[in-house]
Amino acid sequence: MKIASRRTLDGMDIAAELRVQGATLDTIAQVQGRHKRVLTRWVRYYAEDWEQFFKAAEQRLANELGGERG
Repeated sequence: MKIASRRTLDGMDIAAELRVQGATLDTIAQVQGRHKRVLTRWVRYYAEDWEQFFKAAEQRLANELGGERG
């Protein structure tokens, strides 16, 4: 397993948050000032980290949406 830098982990966290809200990889790349291929590389190279960020972002979104109903 490859070890991501702090900068990469921070970028992945932001990317996961945007992705679960429906942003495309092109949009995320533009927001972060990175190339789209960097984002797709993250998903492959740091799959475990990406999965954790993505699941956490999904959970936060579900909690937010659940709170709006109550």
